[in-house]
Amino acid sequence: MARGINAEQVESITQQVEEYSTIPCYIGGAPIWQVDNENWKQLAGKSLLLKTEQDAKKKMGYLQPESGTWPKYASLCEMVYLHFKREEAVGPIAVILNGTEPTESEIQTQDVAIIEGKGTLRVAGKGILSSVTIESKEKGNHFSVSYDESGQNIIIVDTGKNLSMTETVQYKEVTGLDALELSGVFDNIDYMQQDINVIPYVVAAPGWENESLSDSVTVADKLQEIAEGKINNHWRVQAYSQLYDKTFQEAIQNKTMKSHKVKSCWPFARIDERVFHLSALFVLSKLILDTENDGIPFESASNEVLDIDGICDADGQLIRLKEIESNRLNEYGIATVNFLDGSWRTWGIRMSNYKETEADTIKKEKLTDVAVQMLDYICNDFQKTYIDLIDKSISEKNARDIAEDYQNTRLDAMVKDGSLLYGKIELNKGDAEYSLSGGNFVFSIDETSTPPGNSITAKVRYSEAGLAPETEEGEY
Repeated sequence: MARGINAEQVESITQQVEEYSTIPCYIGGAPIWQVDNENWKQLAGKSLLLKTEQDAKKKMGYLQPESGTWPKYASLCEMVYLHFKREEAVGPIAVILNGTEPTESEIQTQDVAIIEGKGTLRVAGKGILSSVTIESKEKGNHFSVSYDESGQNIIIVDTGKNLSMTETVQYKEVTGLDALELSGVFDNIDYMQQDINVIPYVVAAPGWENESLSDSVTVADKLQEIAEGKINNHWRVQAYSQLYDKTFQEAIQNKTMKSHKVKSCWPFARIDERVFHLSALFVLSKLILDTENDGIPFESASNEVLDIDGICDADGQLIRLKEIESNRLNEYGIATVNFLDGSWRTWGIRMSNYKETEADTIKKEKLTDVAVQMLDYICNDFQKTYIDLIDKSISEKNARDIAEDYQNTRLDAMVKDGSLLYGKIELNKGDAEYSLSGGNFVFSIDETSTPPGNSITAKVRYSEAGLAPETEEGEY
């Protein structure tokens, strides 16, 4: 038996907030050259915990397109926008930066007009902030530099009041951004708890899913591998993946992902003329909902209102979608959107393993996102709760006390508030791995997640009862 504390998912028996549970992990590109540090290249491949917009700008940079799609080399900035720049956004979020270091150009020069103590160096977001110099002037003493709100231009401030009306500014730019890749960074997930004290509960890499990591493995495949395994041999997560097809028919036809641990999303959304991945909006909706529920993921992030202007394909071309088409996507395990009661909403309680015609063959614990999420949550929660007991003295009575404690404080509480329909833990002395002398204790936990409502139907019919004449007593 494996040493330490573990939780295994076993076959079901068919009968006639804590911080670690609410932090998503995004993997992608960031404009690290916008960080005012000569050692900015050392950020490549690093894990970061981002708590605010300013925190993100300080740690990894921020580049926002004026319109259209977010560049892959700044894909993580899309997540910063969603989580920190909008009224309903929440955090923190964990990110893993692409592992490839950009190359540097030769020194560039640009004449910058200094008006009322400020000047603008126009670099389209690609200027290396730490490389900016002005001859005979000392940065930090005579002038300061920082990127503007959108990360497009560098703002030069005359802090020493001795800059000329026009200054020749020298700087370098990053090049080779199309060559950036994610190879080698996925192993960082196993070290996130050591690096930034975070155990993520979902993983996603919006914009990168179709990129090849090897001849036969894509980023989407890697996300599935992570979700179907355990982070650092302990923690269970789900993955969210984007589909890039032009039409809903193509999305259904071309979908290959069939994992109960991956939610496949289509199409894209438009906000302020920019294009956003629906997978990221689903993760955001899930984070908001789970935070409201004290970190317990007992509700599906489906039918949650989205503050978007419309939907589109990856190139920003308008898409219109009828509810019957949204439901058709759901029938093939694709999470999508639905325009209902005047607003766009997330739409889909299934994971990518689902197919309507095969629903009867899918195990109940793999039938909905909630079933998957709650099973993962209890595995993670049990380990988190009792991890300090490893290598401490445990008698059989102590083991029974563990079962009683988890029953009373966690399972019964979740049943009472509706997070679970049923929850029961027992010390399983009959398990082959149980050994009091070896200090190997086995617990059996049975749980039934509360299923999300799939449909609510009112059957309305006409009645002639209202046409009957009234009696003197007021009866018909």
